[in-house]
Amino acid sequence: MNFRICGLTTLVLGLYALVLIKPFNPPPQILGTTEPPAVIRGLIIPHHLLAESLILQGLNAIPPDTEYDQIIFLFPNHQEQPVLLKEPAYLDILPYLQQRFPRTLIRPIMVSNRHPNLAPLAVTNNTLLIGAFDFSHYLTAAEAAKRDQLTLDLIHRHDYLKILKLGNDYTDSPVALTWFLQTLSSLEANQTQLLAHTNSGLLTRQLISPATSYFVMLFF
Repeated sequence: MNFRICGLTTLVLGLYALVLIKPFNPPPQILGTTEPPAVIRGLIIPHHLLAESLILQGLNAIPPDTEYDQIIFLFPNHQEQPVLLKEPAYLDILPYLQQRFPRTLIRPIMVSNRHPNLAPLAVTNNTLLIGAFDFSHYLTAAEAAKRDQLTLDLIHRHDYLKILKLGNDYTDSPVALTWFLQTLSSLEANQTQLLAHTNSGLLTRQLISPATSYFVMLFF
């Protein structure tokens, strides 16, 4: 089976035209429903393999007969160096994407938090954006849950300026998350469906140990 991957990586440097962003009026969230929306434009999944079941839940939420022209795969640069094949978020998640979408062009984009530059992405109405992001870090399960509620609210409101200021106690990917949301907004895919929200403390039953939190979200 041949998998098509476009390029090795795109390392993102600088900040894209936030002063030009118009106020965003969010539509209602759709939570707790079992039926997926008709056309899914975006998906957030974890990149931590402890949460493998959530990764699969997100990918399997897309109807099996859905075909896309391309997948833009956004993930953070944990190493802070432009070496794609050393980035765990890429190496760990790519096989799941290849298995789920074996005939679809995949464009991996590794995003730096230190040197952000959010240039417009070349997308069509038949593009799927996948963001492999983890959220609260280094907190107890209870503390992570509190931080996550604020992050979810910022995502729902597309509050890019506040998202960009978030630290690791909220997300490891503020720049990539902002780029993801901006691109979906350009596609008018502003409604969300939260499929899952948990953290490593709950998954491992280590409630007082430092935890990483995870979302599975659809955008349409």
